[in-house]
Amino acid sequence: MEEITSASEGSRFRSSLGSRLVLLGKRLLVTGTPGRGAHTPWLFDLAEGCWTRLPEAPHPIPSSAVLGTVDSVTIIGGWSKERSCHGYTQTLSFQKGIWNSSTSSGPWRRPGAGCIMRGIGALVAMGWMESKGQIGQPSFQLLRRNGAAQLAASSSSKLVKVGVDGSMQEIAQMPCADSYEHNGEVYAMGEDVVCIGRDHIQAFNMAKGSWRKWELPGQLGRDNSNSWVKHCGSWALAWLK
Repeated sequence: MEEITSASEGSRFRSSLGSRLVLLGKRLLVTGTPGRGAHTPWLFDLAEGCWTRLPEAPHPIPSSAVLGTVDSVTIIGGWSKERSCHGYTQTLSFQKGIWNSSTSSGPWRRPGAGCIMRGIGALVAMGWMESKGQIGQPSFQLLRRNGAAQLAASSSSKLVKVGVDGSMQEIAQMPCADSYEHNGEVYAMGEDVVCIGRDHIQAFNMAKGSWRKWELPGQLGRDNSNSWVKHCGSWALAWLK
């Protein structure tokens, strides 16, 4: 292991379950910190070893889905203690230093994760929610939030396509409702979209329109932690590598 930034810099970010760490070329992007930092993204230059504070986002950015390139970053959804959850799509151009935000908010209840798939566009795994119908259809209805209802008939996680205007089109419903509190990434692997959640690993094949899912190791299922500290992100990333 090699330390690439001063340990004192860690006090700037403290602990935030909803912060994201994303590699953009030769720079790292950190999205949001607790309290007053809920709108603040930071860039860390790996070559120079220095931090740059980016312009404040219009809407909170922790617990979001982050999709980035070397030129821009798009942040979908978010949460803060002051604002609660929102489903706005926000894009920051690094060259212009200006945010563009969608005018409407999609459904957003828990941390989600996203990726860009060639030929498809932006895909987002929605954190589990209580709802009826398909996202993007007039019949869709977001039900009252129930934090204990992950296994209820009305609970589900959705795989959606997100347009540049923030519009959402449901691709499929996941076999198991889940959320994305860990690193906040979904992976495009060939024709598959691999969704690594807090409790499940699920993959959707875009060509066949079918799901596969993998059970967690028994050791992870027998811990006594609560839902906010139980994650499968670290071992799942090692498996993908």
